[in-house]
Amino acid sequence: MKRFYVSGRAAILALMCVGLIGCGKEVLDFRNAELVNGKLYKRNANEPFSGKVTNIPFSTLPTSPLMKMFHSVSHVTEDRDGIEVAKQLRNLHCDADLDEGLLDGDAACTLRGMDGPYMTMRYEKGSLEGAVKVASIKAKGVTLAQATYKDDAIEGELIINHPETGKLLSSSHWRVGKQHGSEETYSLKTGKLIYKATFVDGQPDGEVLSYRSDGEQLLSKVHFVAGKPHGIEEGYYREGQLMRRIQWVEGRSVKQEFWNEQGQLIDNFGRLIGGSNESPTPQATGASSTGCVDGWTAAFRKENGDDAMVTMDQLGEWEDWCRQGKVAR
Repeated sequence: MKRFYVSGRAAILALMCVGLIGCGKEVLDFRNAELVNGKLYKRNANEPFSGKVTNIPFSTLPTSPLMKMFHSVSHVTEDRDGIEVAKQLRNLHCDADLDEGLLDGDAACTLRGMDGPYMTMRYEKGSLEGAVKVASIKAKGVTLAQATYKDDAIEGELIINHPETGKLLSSSHWRVGKQHGSEETYSLKTGKLIYKATFVDGQPDGEVLSYRSDGEQLLSKVHFVAGKPHGIEEGYYREGQLMRRIQWVEGRSVKQEFWNEQGQLIDNFGRLIGGSNESPTPQATGASSTGCVDGWTAAFRKENGDDAMVTMDQLGEWEDWCRQGKVAR
């Protein structure tokens, strides 16, 4: 019988082809690469690079499509100014498959000292396509966030978990990169439901509810139509007393009433309305959001110190949250 003999060296090469290294796939360190017109080349090469590129700084990747995901992570995990997320992203380095100079295939980003990748994703012809997963840096084996992308946009459910326990913190639904469907958020401290809303094409549509961190007390109830409050809004103190009642018509307030914690009718500046049950004069649209933004500002300074600077970007973001019925707890 005829026998085939394979040398030890040939056997090792065969195993390498079957394993992770792969035969014929060139590996290029990013230090020896250059970007030209949006495509990556091996330095001094005439053709775009195909193969695996290692040690790519995260900032070099097309990161904009991922920012909505990380913005949600910052809010849900109460990293309101995004400092912790920014620290991780600055220190990320990634390995990725490319074809003809474009991201095409699997990519994985790692942090020094972390066991396993911090983030994994997949690209097709330069666009995010498929699952994106982010690992927690606080607990081994915990997935902090995960979403599915289609043509660079979140499509389907975005899940955010507790960075230490892995329990669900937020579930939201997206279509073509905009929130579309239900969103439910749970307290980082208690695990209780604290926010519930429905979105259509990125705008709240329907009833938006916010609860105290223990989930036992409703803090705010607002009805939206196509992103504008429409109907009766009610806000409550932490112990359940009615704080405000506002009547909205297509985003315009037509009547506002306010009460102090003792149940006394007050005006928008907290002054008692002298001994009568008369409703206060309607205030300009958005007056109620001032107290909401003040609440976010107070929560931010409680966490970061009384002298912590509040930027215009943060104020704008808090105003957006207030319009969506999200209140500081």
